[in-house]
Amino acid sequence: FLVQIPHGYKVGWDINVHIHWTPGLRGNEENGNSVAWKLDYSWANINGTFPASSTVDLTDTCDGTDHKHQMTPDVAISGTGKNISSMLLCRIFRDNGDTWATNTSGNLPLLLEIDFHVPMDSLGSRLLAAK
Repeated sequence: FLVQIPHGYKVGWDINVHIHWTPGLRGNEENGNSVAWKLDYSWANINGTFPASSTVDLTDTCDGTDHKHQMTPDVAISGTGKNISSMLLCRIFRDNGDTWATNTSGNLPLLLEIDFHVPMDSLGSRLLAAK
Protein backbone atom coordinates (compact mmCIF):
# COMPACT_ATOMS: atom_id res chain seq x y z
CA PHE A 1 0.00 0.00 0.00
CA LEU A 2 1.04 3.64 -0.47
CA VAL A 3 1.29 6.47 2.06
CA GLN A 4 1.57 10.01 0.72
CA ILE A 5 3.19 12.57 2.98
CA PRO A 6 0.93 15.67 3.12
CA HIS A 7 1.88 19.21 2.09
CA GLY A 8 1.80 20.38 5.72
CA TYR A 9 4.64 17.96 6.63
CA LYS A 10 7.49 19.50 8.65
CA VAL A 11 10.18 18.75 6.08
CA GLY A 12 12.95 16.42 7.25
CA TRP A 13 11.30 15.38 10.51
CA ASP A 14 10.74 11.77 11.61
CA ILE A 15 7.29 10.23 11.32
CA ASN A 16 5.85 7.70 13.79
CA VAL A 17 3.91 4.55 13.01
CA HIS A 18 1.82 2.10 15.08
CA ILE A 19 -0.75 -0.62 14.46
CA HIS A 20 -4.25 -1.00 15.90
CA TRP A 21 -5.26 -4.64 16.27
CA THR A 22 -7.46 -7.06 18.22
CA PRO A 23 -7.01 -10.65 19.40
CA GLY A 24 -10.63 -11.31 18.46
CA LEU A 25 -11.99 -14.40 20.24
CA ARG A 26 -8.48 -15.50 21.31
CA GLY A 27 -7.69 -12.75 23.83
CA ASN A 28 -8.08 -14.95 26.90
CA GLU A 29 -6.29 -17.96 25.39
CA GLU A 30 -3.42 -15.88 23.97
CA ASN A 31 -2.84 -13.81 27.14
CA GLY A 32 0.86 -12.85 27.32
CA ASN A 33 1.64 -14.09 23.83
CA SER A 34 3.11 -11.71 21.29
CA VAL A 35 2.16 -10.78 17.75
CA ALA A 36 5.25 -9.94 15.70
CA TRP A 37 3.79 -7.27 13.41
CA LYS A 38 6.38 -5.93 10.97
CA LEU A 39 6.31 -3.08 8.46
CA ASP A 40 8.51 -3.06 5.37
CA TYR A 41 8.76 0.40 3.83
CA SER A 42 10.65 2.33 1.19
CA TRP A 43 10.41 6.15 1.21
CA ALA A 44 11.18 8.36 -1.81
CA ASN A 45 10.83 12.04 -2.65
CA ILE A 46 9.28 13.25 -5.91
CA ASN A 47 11.72 12.42 -8.74
CA GLY A 48 13.65 10.20 -6.32
CA THR A 49 14.26 6.49 -6.54
CA PHE A 50 12.72 4.13 -3.99
CA PRO A 51 15.59 2.56 -2.03
CA ALA A 52 15.73 -1.02 -0.78
CA SER A 53 13.07 -1.51 1.87
CA SER A 54 13.67 -1.21 5.60
CA THR A 55 11.74 -3.07 8.28
CA VAL A 56 10.41 -1.80 11.60
CA ASP A 57 9.26 -4.04 14.43
CA LEU A 58 5.75 -3.34 15.78
CA THR A 59 5.52 -6.42 18.00
CA ASP A 60 2.91 -6.24 20.76
CA THR A 61 1.66 -8.50 23.56
CA CYS A 62 -1.91 -9.71 24.01
CA ASP A 63 -3.28 -8.56 27.37
CA GLY A 64 -5.85 -11.34 27.74
CA THR A 65 -9.09 -9.57 26.79
CA ASP A 66 -11.26 -10.94 23.97
CA HIS A 67 -12.08 -8.42 21.23
CA LYS A 68 -9.99 -5.67 22.86
CA HIS A 69 -8.78 -2.82 20.65
CA GLN A 70 -5.01 -2.86 21.25
CA MET A 71 -2.32 -0.55 19.89
CA THR A 72 1.37 -1.32 19.38
CA PRO A 73 4.03 1.07 20.67
CA ASP A 74 5.07 3.84 18.25
CA VAL A 75 8.18 3.39 16.13
CA ALA A 76 10.00 6.33 14.52
CA ILE A 77 10.92 6.33 10.83
CA SER A 78 13.67 8.78 9.90
CA GLY A 79 12.53 11.69 7.77
CA THR A 80 16.04 12.99 7.07
CA GLY A 81 16.08 14.45 3.57
CA LYS A 82 12.36 13.83 3.00
CA ASN A 83 9.98 16.41 1.53
CA ILE A 84 6.27 17.06 1.13
CA SER A 85 4.46 14.76 -1.31
CA SER A 86 7.08 12.07 -0.80
CA MET A 87 5.66 8.56 -0.66
CA LEU A 88 6.18 5.36 1.27
CA LEU A 89 5.64 1.96 -0.34
CA CYS A 90 4.60 -0.35 2.52
CA ARG A 91 3.87 -3.97 3.39
CA ILE A 92 2.52 -5.20 6.76
CA PHE A 93 3.16 -8.80 7.79
CA ARG A 94 3.60 -11.09 10.78
CA ASP A 95 7.05 -12.48 11.43
CA ASN A 96 7.68 -16.08 12.48
CA GLY A 97 9.15 -14.68 15.72
CA ASP A 98 5.80 -14.23 17.42
CA THR A 99 4.41 -16.51 20.13
CA TRP A 100 0.73 -16.51 19.06
CA ALA A 101 -0.27 -20.11 19.82
CA THR A 102 -3.05 -20.75 17.30
CA ASN A 103 -2.59 -19.76 13.68
CA THR A 104 -5.63 -21.33 12.08
CA SER A 105 -8.40 -19.48 10.27
CA GLY A 106 -10.66 -17.65 12.72
CA ASN A 107 -7.99 -17.71 15.46
CA LEU A 108 -5.56 -15.13 14.11
CA PRO A 109 -4.95 -11.64 15.52
CA LEU A 110 -6.84 -9.09 13.43
CA LEU A 111 -5.31 -5.95 11.95
CA LEU A 112 -7.64 -2.98 12.43
CA GLU A 113 -5.50 -0.23 10.89
CA ILE A 114 -2.05 1.31 10.73
CA ASP A 115 -1.41 4.95 11.70
CA PHE A 116 1.34 7.23 10.41
CA HIS A 117 1.76 10.34 12.57
CA VAL A 118 3.31 13.12 10.53
CA PRO A 119 4.64 16.32 12.16
CA MET A 120 3.12 19.41 10.56
CA ASP A 121 4.28 23.04 10.49
CA SER A 122 1.66 24.46 8.12
CA LEU A 123 -1.79 23.74 6.71
CA GLY A 124 -0.30 23.09 3.30
CA SER A 125 2.32 24.42 0.91
CA ARG A 126 2.57 27.53 -1.28
CA LEU A 127 3.89 25.55 -4.26
CA LEU A 128 2.80 22.19 -5.69
CA ALA A 129 5.95 20.31 -4.70
CA ALA A 130 7.74 22.56 -2.19
CA LYS A 131 7.01 24.65 0.92
